[in-house]
Amino acid sequence: MKKTILLFIITLLTVTLYSQTFSLINRGFPFNPYSGIEDMNLFENGEVEIKFESFMKREDVRLKYEIKTIEHIPFIVFSEPLPKEIFEFDAKEPTNNKMLFLAGQMKKNKRLEIFTFIKGFPFDYGSFTDIIQGEIRPRFYDCSSFLKEKNKEYPVENLQDERPDTPWVENAPGYGIGENFKMNNLGRKPYLLIINGYISYDKPYLYEQNGRIKKLRISGLKSKKSKIVDVLDTPHPQTVDISFLEDEDAMVTIEEVYPGTKYEDTCIHFMQAITDEVIPYTSSY
Repeated sequence: MKKTILLFIITLLTVTLYSQTFSLINRGFPFNPYSGIEDMNLFENGEVEIKFESFMKREDVRLKYEIKTIEHIPFIVFSEPLPKEIFEFDAKEPTNNKMLFLAGQMKKNKRLEIFTFIKGFPFDYGSFTDIIQGEIRPRFYDCSSFLKEKNKEYPVENLQDERPDTPWVENAPGYGIGENFKMNNLGRKPYLLIINGYISYDKPYLYEQNGRIKKLRISGLKSKKSKIVDVLDTPHPQTVDISFLEDEDAMVTIEEVYPGTKYEDTCIHFMQAITDEVIPYTSSY
């Protein structure tokens, strides 16, 4: 009986720790200056208000929206395509009513860190929203392997790129246990932000079909200090503690993975050293 109660308490604590979440309602999204949008607010009644920059010379609009998970990737789906004026200056294809979003909240200052992508706004400009302000991105180098396909490669330098379909993908037999890379320019930041898996706008099923990181070993190249960190199976941004590192380069090694349903390629979409812990919008799919 005591063992059963103890197991229940441990399970309850685990669920509490790994199910932290927050609301996107009335938060306001910090938009990319190229977007022409000043602000966007989601309301509880299922409406979204979009405010335009003054140079757009058009009135604010209200649309209906809903949040959907499509093949384990979260989207905000609007009742109609976003106004075409947002994209007219450099539109490469028609506007879309579906916005991929990856959201995290800073634990201390409650700032929303949200990566968003929508067809019509060129992915070359990066995230539709303005992300991780004031942080210098690490440089990634000396990876043990990376996948090369007929028309595309997935090198470790992709970890600096938040755009869809740009992960680092290892290329070792199996799920790449033991595969590694190095990183520098961490600036003694105490946390490493990670976006796990393969993130794709057009092919969201690639997240589940490929392997995702479950455990990483992070080792200081100078201090030789090492730590294994747990990574949640979620596409949303999350952080792991790297405060044990000194002012040094580090090696990151795959220790354990969440297996893919189709491929044995393990993917990491993005990494960034930051100053505050980030709580993912949801802890898992």
